[in-house]
Amino acid sequence: MKRKLRVLISCVLMCILCCFTALAAEGGNQPQPRFPGQACLKSVVAYPAMTETGEYDKDVSTTLKGNMGQYGDFTLNAATAAAYRKGGYDAIRVEVTFDRGDADMYEIYAKGQLVDEGNFLGGYFPGIYETFTILVPVSNNHADWKIILYDREDADVHGLPLSGRVTIPQ
Repeated sequence: MKRKLRVLISCVLMCILCCFTALAAEGGNQPQPRFPGQACLKSVVAYPAMTETGEYDKDVSTTLKGNMGQYGDFTLNAATAAAYRKGGYDAIRVEVTFDRGDADMYEIYAKGQLVDEGNFLGGYFPGIYETFTILVPVSNNHADWKIILYDREDADVHGLPLSGRVTIPQ
C-alpha cells in the first residue's frame, strides 16, 4: 500500500513539474517577435521592369489581393509574362500594400539585398495601409522580396518578414 501511494505521489509531482516547465517556456522568458503578428499583406501588384533604368510597363500587371497574412507568393498571369519576355525586361516592379501593425521601423530586401530602411512617419491607425514600391531583379524566373517590421525599442528582435516571390512562368 505504501509503495502504491509513493508511486501515485511521484506521478502527481512529475505532472506538476512538467506543467510548470511548459508554463515557464511559454511565459516570455525568450523574446517573442511582435511582427508580423498584427501586420499583414493587403495587395501585391507586379509589373515588368528594367533594373538599369527603373522603367516599367504600366499597361500590364498581375495583382494579388486580400488578407494574405505574411506571404505574397504568386505567378504572373499570361499577359504580364508575355510583356515581360517581349519587352526584354529583367526585373519586376512590386507594389506592396500592407497593414504595418504598430511597427515603427522597416527594412526592405530585394533578391536578398537590403535596398531601403527607415521609420514610419506618424502614428499607427488601423485601416490605414502603407505601400512600398520595390524594384526586384529576376533570378531563375523568380523575383524575391521581403519587408521586415520592428520597433525601435526591440530593434535587435525581428519577427518573421512579410515576404513574396513572383514567379515568371516559362
